[in-house]
Amino acid sequence: MRKIKKLLAMATATLMIGGLFVGCGGKDGGSTASGDPVKVGVFLYKFDDTYISTVRQSLQEIQKQNEGKVEFEFIDGKGDQSIQNDTIDTILQKDIDLLMVNLVDIGAAPTVLNKIKDAGKPVVFFNREPAADVVKSYDKAMFVGTNAQEAGVLQGKILADQWKANPALDKNGDGVMQYVMLKGEPDNAEAVARTKFSVSTIND
Repeated sequence: MRKIKKLLAMATATLMIGGLFVGCGGKDGGSTASGDPVKVGVFLYKFDDTYISTVRQSLQEIQKQNEGKVEFEFIDGKGDQSIQNDTIDTILQKDIDLLMVNLVDIGAAPTVLNKIKDAGKPVVFFNREPAADVVKSYDKAMFVGTNAQEAGVLQGKILADQWKANPALDKNGDGVMQYVMLKGEPDNAEAVARTKFSVSTIND
């Protein structure tokens, strides 16, 4: 599972970088017209989340590999949307080319987007998906993330296949798959979808 998370983190980071270079319209593989590196504010909902820390490490590695082309500034939301809002306001006062935002609270997406839109900066939302109409309301906004329904189906298939292939997993021999479900945060739509579709796939 740890390897899968690392691969997902790398894929997410790579896709975001693709959005970065397109969004900033650099002519030399990512640098701005002046030749300066693209400056990116990366807003993470909290640094100590295991998956998010892996995304951060992946972006740091990409920066290292593209030295002089891109500079990331990582900002910790500390699980508090008001802190994230304040730091976005601060960053928008700086010479910044792009924002990458992992929202603390997806319900705050309209407020966050309006701040960024007023500043005329491009933004890539990632991991926590805002409502589609919010993202579409600004032509310099995009979302990068995994397909949560597909991820749930894959998880369910893995468990169902293992259950069928390994009778020893039925510890009490009653023919019933008994499990403990560790669910992500209740306001995370992707966690909700993964849970729903993993269970429905097992049942199917």
